[in-house]
Amino acid sequence: MDKNNVAKLRKEHGYTQEHLAEICNINIRTIQRLEAGKETSLETLRLVSQALNVQVADLYESLDEVKGKDDILSIANKQTDQLRKRKTERRIIYNLPRFFFILIMLILGYFMSELANINTTLFVVACLTWIIAWPVVFSLFSYWRNFVLEPNWDKKYPLTIGIPKRTFFKWHSK
Repeated sequence: MDKNNVAKLRKEHGYTQEHLAEICNINIRTIQRLEAGKETSLETLRLVSQALNVQVADLYESLDEVKGKDDILSIANKQTDQLRKRKTERRIIYNLPRFFFILIMLILGYFMSELANINTTLFVVACLTWIIAWPVVFSLFSYWRNFVLEPNWDKKYPLTIGIPKRTFFKWHSK
């Protein structure tokens, strides 16, 4: 029997066994066997870890005496590798457009101050446009992130689905 944290994690999320089985699209009996410490497939472990928003290795108290330890460590390492790659891509793709937008807005701000000396009406219109552009562009960035980038990364890095972004690099010494 493998000692695992599945029941504890399930209860922390406020899930019943039935609800967890439904989320994972597996049989309730599979959840019961997993919680009882019976051996289960890697795919089931992956589904349960995603439903509970943890890494596969977090499902066990210790991997020392677990059957299939090498397979579990292998999938945990792949998951960590995918998390690392996703975070790197995420950091670059999120920050570059923001940097260029802020740079462009600062340059436009400089030219607007020059415009103030030439035409007051044009300056007021430019200022209003400049002020409105900030929330509009950052809203578009949020939309792009949530509805374009994240779904693409979910396809590219399937082992990272469901893991909260803030826990991407919690190191596991298990």
